[in-house]
Amino acid sequence: MIEKNCPNCGNPFHGRSNRTYCSQSCKSAINNFRVAERDKDANIATQKVKANRRILMTLYNLYGNMELPPMVIDKTKLDKTWSSRVNLKEKKQLFLDLCLTKLENGNYLIEKFKNE
Repeated sequence: MIEKNCPNCGNPFHGRSNRTYCSQSCKSAINNFRVAERDKDANIATQKVKANRRILMTLYNLYGNMELPPMVIDKTKLDKTWSSRVNLKEKKQLFLDLCLTKLENGNYLIEKFKNE
């Protein structure tokens, strides 16, 4: 048996030569940290898309399928750089189940997709 120091907590432990961590909880803590670091950018993007969807849902509940002037959209904290999909040809941005379309006259239309 070899004495090593745990890379997570730094405590010394005895174990086989291929054992790296002092306990399963230390091994899990390191793995959870690595996964969180790996997925950090994806989680940030998901949070921003969901925040945009909440804003659009509020506007949709207030105005329905009415055309909205750009001033209404601009007064919200909607960040149009974060969407789940973009259709540049049709000037549509998708935010999960909501679609924000820029119309020819410069106004916006919010549409909700139906679950079928």
